[in-house]
Amino acid sequence: MEEILLHNSFILFEIICVIAVFAIFIIRSNYFTEILEHRPRIITQILFMVFYGLLSIIGTVTGIGLFGSIGNVRDIGPMMAGLTCGPVIGLGAGIIGGVYRFLQGGPYMYTGLSAPILCGILGGVLYLANNREFVPTGMATLYMALCDTLISIYTLTIVTPPEQLWTITRNIAIPMIVGSTVGVFIFSYFIHAQIAERKKDLEYKQLERQNADRKNLESIINTLADPVFLIDKQYTWRLVNDRFCQFFGKTRDSLIGRPVAEFLPAEEYEVIRDQSERVFHTGSSLETEMIVTGLNGQNFTVISKNTLYVDSNGQEYIVGIIRDISMRKKMEETIKESEARLSSILQSSPLMQFVIDKNHRVLYWNKAIETFSGISASTIIGTTNHWNPFYRKERPMLADFLVDEDVENISQWYSDRVIKAPYVSGSYEGIEFMPDAESPGGWFYFTAAPVRDINGRIIGAVETFQDISETKKLESALQLTLKKLNLLSSISRHDLLNKLSILSGLWYLITEYVHDPEGTEILTRVKDTNESIQRQLAMTREYQELGIKAPVWQNLSDVFNSSVRELDSGPVVIDIPESSIEIFADALLSKVFYNLFENAIRHGEKVSHIRVLYAITDKELHITVNDDGVGIPSGEKEYIFERGYGKNTGWGLFLSKEILEITGITIREIGTLGEGAVFEIIVPKTGFRKED
Repeated sequence: MEEILLHNSFILFEIICVIAVFAIFIIRSNYFTEILEHRPRIITQILFMVFYGLLSIIGTVTGIGLFGSIGNVRDIGPMMAGLTCGPVIGLGAGIIGGVYRFLQGGPYMYTGLSAPILCGILGGVLYLANNREFVPTGMATLYMALCDTLISIYTLTIVTPPEQLWTITRNIAIPMIVGSTVGVFIFSYFIHAQIAERKKDLEYKQLERQNADRKNLESIINTLADPVFLIDKQYTWRLVNDRFCQFFGKTRDSLIGRPVAEFLPAEEYEVIRDQSERVFHTGSSLETEMIVTGLNGQNFTVISKNTLYVDSNGQEYIVGIIRDISMRKKMEETIKESEARLSSILQSSPLMQFVIDKNHRVLYWNKAIETFSGISASTIIGTTNHWNPFYRKERPMLADFLVDEDVENISQWYSDRVIKAPYVSGSYEGIEFMPDAESPGGWFYFTAAPVRDINGRIIGAVETFQDISETKKLESALQLTLKKLNLLSSISRHDLLNKLSILSGLWYLITEYVHDPEGTEILTRVKDTNESIQRQLAMTREYQELGIKAPVWQNLSDVFNSSVRELDSGPVVIDIPESSIEIFADALLSKVFYNLFENAIRHGEKVSHIRVLYAITDKELHITVNDDGVGIPSGEKEYIFERGYGKNTGWGLFLSKEILEITGITIREIGTLGEGAVFEIIVPKTGFRKED
């Protein structure tokens, strides 16, 4: 009998080993991973139901028979199905194993049917009781022993005859309980080994992900120009970038893993902590302006922006970006001071001034224009209407055209009374008589200039008004005086010329009576003097308008052409250049070039070619009139512009110099004797411009 027991136990152990081999293959498959992660597909559930059912069938086929009873380990499959996959798969595996045993017949066919089903269900119940997790190996082993013992008692009590009870219990039931218990132990051991291995693998992968996340985050934040930090929920430094270390004068090793409170002053730490708690709670980013202590204990004004960051493992952190705005704050203060100074200057200016922005809103309205217009600054600042205080009606101001960059339409309102100003790019100026409803009105000089940003875009305009009514009255009085003097000069010159004509007639009559040489010489001198006086009077007629009219901008090409048209140049060739340059000079400017051309033709020896050239330097415009004659001796160059010096009246070059000097233009002779005369006219920078 002992040999039978030992033999049966050995056979059952062999069966368990075979089952264990199959178990190793299945629990290391990807299908089992789906079971452990509680995400099995339908096909996976069917596969495990069949697998565990086949294990039950194998346990039945390889069993040992005695008195119609079969000693087997068929309950291992359904029990493990229930413990690892739940009651549904446990029940399915139990049905497969139970039905197979039932089909074999015999007195134990009904208990053979029910036992695997009960084991599958009981295993599933324990699986659910353990929150759908596989129980520890010891618990699974004891549970299998208990369940198999109860099922054996139930089977032996119902079916086994009394005379066979002990024999079957000793040779079949006990080896079967032990075999099934050992089988579950082995099965459970392999499963937990797989679970432990999988856990280590997951931890390793998690660590790899954490390291990868950290490296990626480090590489990203180290490219940022602002200090960046990462802190966890325990408020310890987890990550800082290079700029953070530089800004605070700390090394990365001295910060990582250390509490934030050890590093920051108490008040700064409280701000960071309160800000971080709100971000952890709400999940929304938060931006705060604060003072921090940086390198060498220096205080900086910064904006700290904290954002929630969740890594690949679900861990929450705070990513903080610190932006130093100390320089910006200083600039804002400087701008405020500049605006205050500008406002003070505008308000104290005796000139009427206002400033508008791109939307035509009035930004500044100084005291002078407030007093003149009767419109208070508080009333008009911020408004966008185009009410013109000088006309007391709707009319766009010059500044309105500039902010809209609509300068081509200025002439529709101001005709040719407004021109480009030479002082600021894009500025305009004009003089206009502006009527007033309460008074006769007055003359105003007004300018407008665009206000640009650092990129050159127009963002506003400033306009200035100056009441020049008194100046215009003085100009009118001066013009009237000059006209009277000019009239007196014309009348006097006319009377003198009449008297000289009479004197010429008397000279002709006297020559009939005087025949001695001495008297003839005296009469010749009288004649020459009379003719000289006539020429000088003619010159005064030609230049009587000198200084009468205000200087104007004149195109160089027009001036040259006007001078040449008045000449009889004969065989002498005159080359004049085309030019878009304008000169601010007296209205008699063309007389200057006429005199230079006429002197070269009349008095220049061997002159066949006259050439006009010009060149612009950084500060001046140089115009030269060159001829190919014999030139002027160096000893005479300092006298040729004096009154009365020369071969004719002696007034031509003198008056040319006077005409030019009205607007600060100079003239000199720089030629070389024997190579021709060269007259150089020098125009200052403010006296010329390129024609628009």
